[in-house]
Amino acid sequence: MPKHRRRMLMPDAVDAALEAAEACRRAAMDVMRQAPIGGPVYQAASAVMDALDGLAEALTGDRERFWAKPHSTTPHSAPNG
Repeated sequence: MPKHRRRMLMPDAVDAALEAAEACRRAAMDVMRQAPIGGPVYQAASAVMDALDGLAEALTGDRERFWAKPHSTTPHSAPNG
């Protein structure tokens, strides 16, 4: 029986995959914005986004890695005077 080598992802490969996946997800989102809702193109782009979210989860543990994050607000201090 042949020996199997253990394979592991190198950090550079993970970073490159995440960068490419994020660009692809943005493109799929752009397609969804233009395609008829519920149509075959819309559904296919949605499936691509779901698969890329799954890849992000497998690589980082965070399925929402590419999701838009709400902007945080900094509390303003009341003016003195």
